[in-house]
Amino acid sequence: AASPATLTSRSDLPATRGGRSAAALLFALLLAVSPIPSAHAQSEPLAGQAITAGPDGYVHIASGFRFPLQLAQVKAVGERVFEASNVMVRYGSEGPESKGAWFALYVYPPRAPLDDEAAEVGQTILERYGAQPAPPPRPLPRIASDGRAQWYSATIENRPSRTGYIIVRRGGWSMKVRATVPNDTGDAELQRILDGIAAVPWDWAPAKTPDEAEKVVAFK
Repeated sequence: AASPATLTSRSDLPATRGGRSAAALLFALLLAVSPIPSAHAQSEPLAGQAITAGPDGYVHIASGFRFPLQLAQVKAVGERVFEASNVMVRYGSEGPESKGAWFALYVYPPRAPLDDEAAEVGQTILERYGAQPAPPPRPLPRIASDGRAQWYSATIENRPSRTGYIIVRRGGWSMKVRATVPNDTGDAELQRILDGIAAVPWDWAPAKTPDEAEKVVAFK
């Protein structure tokens, strides 16, 4: 098995009001990821203690959130650290078998009220891809029904696609999924991605809020 990949730290980005990184404003635009780490018998610290990779997945140190190495039949294929409190793991396929269908799971401190944050993500999709709102390919998972979601029809990298988001709030943290499934991948691939999204631990109960996590980091 391959060793954990080195994460990209974005601590050089300037802070914004409230101490939040400007990287938070780029979440909907940053999709590139580094190679997948594999499970290790013992957790190993990555990216300046922002996240660890262990036998059961990635653990985000600030929030305690665990990103599984696989959700339904969709495997984790990469990760990105924007700053200690803001991380993302991407799920999909790599290599010759990749069909270009993926979703990314983010955990980060909210930067705006939930409705405003959802509107910002949606506006980014509309402007970047010239997208049109579309019916959801499947209802929201029941345990995420308190969140905000929207799907769109768009042409991404010259491929007509379904693309969308889900955002929920848990214990003061935002959890967001961004997904894209090209239409030519077929219904089976769409259902595989939707099954993966449904398997996200939407019922996560954080042990500490973002403010409490910041105090721990500051104390250290």
